[in-house]
Amino acid sequence: MKLNRLVALVASVVVGNCAVFGSEIFSADEVANSFGIKDLDVAPAPISQQAPSFSEDLKDVSGKVYVAFIVDTEGNVGGVRCIKSTAEVLNDSVIEAVSNWKFTAGEREGQSVAVRVVVPVRINV
Repeated sequence: MKLNRLVALVASVVVGNCAVFGSEIFSADEVANSFGIKDLDVAPAPISQQAPSFSEDLKDVSGKVYVAFIVDTEGNVGGVRCIKSTAEVLNDSVIEAVSNWKFTAGEREGQSVAVRVVVPVRINV
């Protein structure tokens, strides 16, 4: 049985290569083919954010999962991975949910561009 519980999705905290996590969050290829938030004229904005689903056995688990991903030029999310977690048992469900998120594209000089993003997802199941 899967439970869909309200999850605090903190998408307003959108950063590029964050010093808190080190500079190796994103691959050299991702860095070469995308921009950090500080390099944009318009940051990506969330359109839809699916909350993670959790099994009944996780009903008493809570934590924070930091995920890194790329928002492409069409607002799709790719390359999702966990970079830090206070409850590793939540990671797979969070990664799956974030993979289905949709954003407006980031813009630089009037053009849609791919953007590096790091977001903390708080879970209270």
